[in-house]
Amino acid sequence: MLPQIGPTGSVSVSGNMIFGIGTQSNNALGTAQAQALDNSGYFTTTYNGVRYPQSFIDSGSNGLFFLDSTTTGLPVCASNSVAQGFYCPTSSVGFTAMTSGPNPNGTNNTVSENVAFSIANGLTLISSPETAFNDLGGDNPGAFDWGLPFFFGRSVFIGIEGQYTGTAVGPFWAF
Repeated sequence: MLPQIGPTGSVSVSGNMIFGIGTQSNNALGTAQAQALDNSGYFTTTYNGVRYPQSFIDSGSNGLFFLDSTTTGLPVCASNSVAQGFYCPTSSVGFTAMTSGPNPNGTNNTVSENVAFSIANGLTLISSPETAFNDLGGDNPGAFDWGLPFFFGRSVFIGIEGQYTGTAVGPFWAF
């Protein structure tokens, strides 16, 4: 659980990691919709009608890494800059994608959730005194790496493989 941060970033961020799902009042899924993961930990993200089945969440990535410049329409930062590998649009650009996966409770229904996100100029962000960003992004052809910016402002749940949480058996994720 991490708080939302502003579009220019934050010098630091504090949040909580709570162990267990559905075992205490502070770790209930609530309205979060669980999506099963495949054996490699992937789920599907759909963008502009195209499915990308090797999508994953990754709190260790400092940005949202997805697709390529041709597909997104976002320019990449100069290869000789500190922001190499990140997108560098002239102004912030908003996107919507949909994550989906089978319902892990065994009903064979697909669970889908729309995700709105923005990508700002990577060079501007990295050159600022801030260190945490909710709108930093870069290319990852053919897939979505939902990195740390995805976690800001939402609770993200991870169901461990083979473990029952009271609503589903892992592996799954929910937000």
